[in-house]
Order: sequence, then C-alpha cells, then structure tokens
Amino acid sequence: AAARTRRPAALVERAAWRLDGVLPPDDGFSPLLPDAVPSRQRGVRLGSLVKLRRKGAPPVLLAAGSRGCAAAVAVLDREAGAVLARVGLPGVCGTPRLLPPADLDGDGREEFALHDGDAVALLRLDRAAPDLALLGGWRCPSTR
Repeated sequence: AAARTRRPAALVERAAWRLDGVLPPDDGFSPLLPDAVPSRQRGVRLGSLVKLRRKGAPPVLLAAGSRGCAAAVAVLDREAGAVLARVGLPGVCGTPRLLPPADLDGDGREEFALHDGDAVALLRLDRAAPDLALLGGWRCPSTR
C-alpha cells in the first residue's frame, strides 16, 4: 500500500482551521475577506507549526496562532484533524512564534516560549499526555 502523504500547505491550512475553533470568534465588524494564503484562514494568523516526535506514540503538531488580540497554542494530532490540548493567551496582538521545546528542569516535561515582539509567554508541554500549561507571561517595553 502506498503511504499517504499530506502536502505542507494543506497541513498548514488544517492547523489554521483548528486554531479558528480554539480562538475567540471574530468581532463581527472586521470583514472576513477570503485569503489564499494557507496560514491566514478565517482571520487566523498561524505563526508556528512544529512537528514533535514522541517515543512509542504518533507524532503531534504544536501550533500557535492569533486573531485580533488573542492568541492560542494547541497540540494537534499528526494530521491536524483534532485538537488534543490548548491554551488561550489574551493580549497577544501580533503573529505568535514558538521557540523549540526543551526539558529545562529535568522533570520529563518540556518548556517552551511563545513571543510576538511585544509579549512573551512560557508554557510547559507534556508530550506523553499530551497536555499544555501556561507558566507565566510578560510584556516587553515597545521600542517602536
């Protein structure tokens, strides 16, 4: 049987659709213009999509995106067909980017950061569960 492969653009588009369900709804006043760019579906700006391998389990995807001034990080299945865990981050207005997860304190769970240029959030990921937790966040003084 031939292995089924998913084109990266289709995977990115599916991840943006999953984040659409996680993020707060549109304000109702901003027009939703169709966008052909897969990372900007339904007003969602997908900033990062990272594939994470797990020992003895299928890989998962870590996605970060925003709409308006709300962001979210979600753990998705490998096809971006379902949300396995999520965390909402209000007040993040830019396009969020993820720094790679790493086990900083040796407890078997991995910490990673999300940033958008003005805000930073520290999160913890348990790949085995999978589960997400927000550890803290702060705003950087604007230099603009």
